[in-house]
Amino acid sequence: MDLTIGDLVLIELGTRLKILESLNKRRATITEISSSLNLSKSTVHYHLNRLCERGLTKKNSDGRKWVYYEITEKGRLIVKKNRISVILGIISVISTLIGAIQVWYTYSEGVEIVDRYPKTPYSWVVLIAFGICLGIVAYRLRHKIIKTLSELEI
Repeated sequence: MDLTIGDLVLIELGTRLKILESLNKRRATITEISSSLNLSKSTVHYHLNRLCERGLTKKNSDGRKWVYYEITEKGRLIVKKNRISVILGIISVISTLIGAIQVWYTYSEGVEIVDRYPKTPYSWVVLIAFGICLGIVAYRLRHKIIKTLSELEI
């Protein structure tokens, strides 16, 4: 199985998101990040430099022995958008599944919708449409995050 350039870019984007998530909790050194994410120090250093160049993280040494990295507000926004896209994706799947189950339940026993759900005969349509719309929103948000992170030089 051969890896394509696209596969490598996605792997790197995932690594950068993990680093941003880690720094969103607290500032950390390269050693702390590499041990918490099970990555080599050189890999973390490489990605942190790219993130610093784009203003998503910043170095803070303050004349101390250790160099700490912190997430910037721009980086926090990326992490927040990523979390929102994941939550929207989950809600989308749940909503669509509930709508599909409602359709199956309604038609499985041969009872017409109007008999079973007299007040809301087509609520399943709303649930499925809502799920699809949320899925589209989550996809677009995730696409913006990937685009922002992929603009970092590989």
